[in-house]
Amino acid sequence: MSNSVPEGWAESKLGSIAKLTMGQSPSSDTYNDQGVGLPFFQGKADFGSRTPKVRYWCSQPSKVAEANSILFSVRAPVGEVNLTPYECCIGRGLAGIKAESADQEYLFQKLQFVKPKFGLLSQGSTFEAVNGSEMREFPLVIPPLPEQQKIAAILSSVDDVIEKTRAQIDKLKDLKTGMMQELLTKGIGHTAFKDSPVGRIPEGWNVECLENISEKISDGIHSTPKYAEKSDYRFVNGNNLKGGHIVYGDSAKYVPLDEYNKHKKALTNGTILMSINGTIGNLAFYRGEEVVLGKSAAYISLNEGQSKEFVYFVLQSQAVKTFYELELTGSTINNLSLRSVKNTPIPLPPKKEQRKIAGILAEIDKGICQRNSKLNQFSSLKKALMQDLLTGKVRVNVDNKENAVA
Repeated sequence: MSNSVPEGWAESKLGSIAKLTMGQSPSSDTYNDQGVGLPFFQGKADFGSRTPKVRYWCSQPSKVAEANSILFSVRAPVGEVNLTPYECCIGRGLAGIKAESADQEYLFQKLQFVKPKFGLLSQGSTFEAVNGSEMREFPLVIPPLPEQQKIAAILSSVDDVIEKTRAQIDKLKDLKTGMMQELLTKGIGHTAFKDSPVGRIPEGWNVECLENISEKISDGIHSTPKYAEKSDYRFVNGNNLKGGHIVYGDSAKYVPLDEYNKHKKALTNGTILMSINGTIGNLAFYRGEEVVLGKSAAYISLNEGQSKEFVYFVLQSQAVKTFYELELTGSTINNLSLRSVKNTPIPLPPKKEQRKIAGILAEIDKGICQRNSKLNQFSSLKKALMQDLLTGKVRVNVDNKENAVA
């Protein structure tokens, strides 16, 4: 036995501890969205965070996965998993896995943990995929059943908290969407309304192009800057803008001081940054960061006294998103021109009402941010627990002392 196998654990193969059902696509004329037949899942596109989302049904399934089966993505991205709570039809992008001599929840957690190894297994082929033989022969090191069950209970309890937190975030996002629609079209306490370029708005509101309430609207450099291995100055593009903040991530690029001085823009406390290439409309407030902007990041420096918080929420509204969709150029990668940004229609209440509306929406954003922070904490905890428990680095106590080390 390998020295890497914890005491009391055993080396096995996936096909030895579980029944595998490789998917097969049924005839396309048996698909429907009317709920006729079994739920039909084709691949990762149907997956949720833990359970799949039913979009189609199949009246004559070719391959069926049992209820509570693990659905395993056998095509790119290889190794993604979900648990189906019901019997379902599976297409050729999936395999159904049902534990026979192992705990099903434990196996679900274990397959999540070893996903990178399946990725390595699928490399080298023209199309990233794994077949049934490769899956059945896939090696696993597993503890005795009581220890499996205890590990599964611990990890699934963290999953439950993660799911509840995600549900809270989704509810707050729905609330925000509804409140934005209400507040940015009807305002607070109005009874009289008028027609406008953005639809019906309260009497006393105006509509202005974004350019008319801004000191300057432009974008970043259209060339590749000189990078530094490390410095106090960052290079920022549209993909670094998220949820009102500049997010650098692990792949952040740095520029030296001379490059920063050469390319820095006159950004102010009233500046909003927006992505205009690729993903359109991601936003961030400028908070004094020492950055060089790339061409996919536009900056909107508002007039003094204009509420940047109010404009920030208007730029997230469905009306503005629809306007931008009609203005997009580029066949492969979406692009929003600066002219379109400047022409963005902005409904403007009196400044006091702007501040009230922004304050209400900011409170909802605050709640979303707090729960996102908790979600990140729980996700980090889950990752650490998986590393400890699924490798045997940390052993759990079970009732049968012969099957686990305290």
